[in-house]
Amino acid sequence: MSSFIRDTCTACAICEGVCPTKSIFPVGEKFSIDTDTCEECKLCVSVCPVDAIIKLKPPGSGSAA
Repeated sequence: MSSFIRDTCTACAICEGVCPTKSIFPVGEKFSIDTDTCEECKLCVSVCPVDAIIKLKPPGSGSAA
């Protein structure tokens, strides 16, 4: 699975601060996740106040979780 930050991101940067691998970084007025370094710990998902971070399942395995 990989993670994705939706357009509902408010750029509060809480997720960036909890990421143990520093895989979350600002891009313009929002944030993005480096899927090559993300360890899928889901800390970012649990702290996002607007539920902007979602886990994407691989193609063919159903909808996003």
